[in-house]
Amino acid sequence: MRRIRFTPLNFLAALLMAGLAYLWIFADETDWRFLGSIPVLVLLLLCLLSDIFFRFYFKELKRIWIVETLFLIFVLLMIYILQDILT
Repeated sequence: MRRIRFTPLNFLAALLMAGLAYLWIFADETDWRFLGSIPVLVLLLLCLLSDIFFRFYFKELKRIWIVETLFLIFVLLMIYILQDILT
């Protein structure tokens, strides 16, 4: 039997799934919240695919944690820089 290995991208995927469920359950009258769930769904899919990618290349759990944490920091910095440039 295979053990479950928790990683930072798994935690983020769980948070995105909870946010997606919230947006679908508590949609407003104008459906803007439902429309806003599309980027969350794309982020969820990218998160899951990148987690599978990192698990394929790194076998040790400690190394996966380090690489995925650095990946998340890099993505957050890129979002911040792009947001600052575009506004």
